[in-house]
Amino acid sequence: MTYTKFDDKNKELLLKSATAEQIQRHTDQVKQGLATCGLPPCQNCGLESGLFKPHENRDRKFYVVIEQIVVTFMGLLLRWKCPGCKKTRTDYPGFALPYKRYTLPTIQAFSSAYVKDPIISYRGVIDICPLEYKKTPDSEASSAPMMEFSTIHRWVTTLGGYFHTIRTATDLILQASPATTLCRDMAGLTVPEKKYRSPLRKKLLLNCFQLLFLEPIYQSVFQVSIFPKLATNNNYT
Repeated sequence: MTYTKFDDKNKELLLKSATAEQIQRHTDQVKQGLATCGLPPCQNCGLESGLFKPHENRDRKFYVVIEQIVVTFMGLLLRWKCPGCKKTRTDYPGFALPYKRYTLPTIQAFSSAYVKDPIISYRGVIDICPLEYKKTPDSEASSAPMMEFSTIHRWVTTLGGYFHTIRTATDLILQASPATTLCRDMAGLTVPEKKYRSPLRKKLLLNCFQLLFLEPIYQSVFQVSIFPKLATNNNYT
């Protein structure tokens, strides 16, 4: 495996990851009953989430990047129950996405490296910053497996599917800063033709690009990230 040097411009990709301490801190809060509900009002009956009750804990395996090595840490996610209609929902911390084991900072960083570069391919992103999974003592393979380029393809697809989140974030920024050039700036975001073969794929790529473009602007305006609250309010769509 070829490791990225510390003065390499791609080293920043390796620094974008949740930490074991963050995962453990969140897990401890869940275990100790100190976690607060970050969910929106119940979509079924409209009850405010402040009245939700802790329902159950779910184990979640997280992949954390440490010096180009992907290390596994176990954490907990908390499900809340609405006492009005008995529906339950999972509350995700800021470093996690539904159905994803890699943490949000890593997903955003590698997805951004792909959509913002007009030339680079999925394989190219892996080539400039390969990630190796930590070998287990009982592994029979002579070398540790590497992260596949298809993983980045799936991340881009996921972020590109958050259409309602993108629209809501855009509307909120425009309301808070009417004089912003946001609309003009977003209209200038483009995806090279060689990166897609269908209109649907083009739309997903552009949506992903827009979401990643909006994130630092949203943080600057509201002092919080789009994730998890706004994304949760839009059901991660």
